[in-house]
Amino acid sequence: LHALLFFMKGDKRMITKNIKYEDYFGNEREDEFMFHLKKTELLDLNAEKEGGFIKYIQSIIDSKDEGKLWTAFKEIVELSYGKRSADGLRFIKDPELTKEFEETEAFPVLITEFIEKPGAAEAFINGIMPADIKNQA
Repeated sequence: LHALLFFMKGDKRMITKNIKYEDYFGNEREDEFMFHLKKTELLDLNAEKEGGFIKYIQSIIDSKDEGKLWTAFKEIVELSYGKRSADGLRFIKDPELTKEFEETEAFPVLITEFIEKPGAAEAFINGIMPADIKNQA
């Protein structure tokens, strides 16, 4: 697992992920994107999913169904994507910000990595979870 974390910087609060992709001018880029779930968001997810969020994700990973994996990881990324405020007091999530991210080629690079690279999805999910919830899971 430690080797899989080389592509992420993070702390107990969020993940800052560097993603390499090609923009629509054909230029190679590497940009930082931030992801985080608040405890309340995770509790909402846990309530929505039969058997809880962790079991739901694990069952999809175990199924190796790429369609279900794509949908689940897309949902997780959409829920966790945002930007930290300059003062560090807020993690700003907005449908327009999420749409902007989804409209870059970085978005499919990230989701495809989850499906193709063993352990990448688990490392991402562990990284965006609040520390106290992560320890319980």
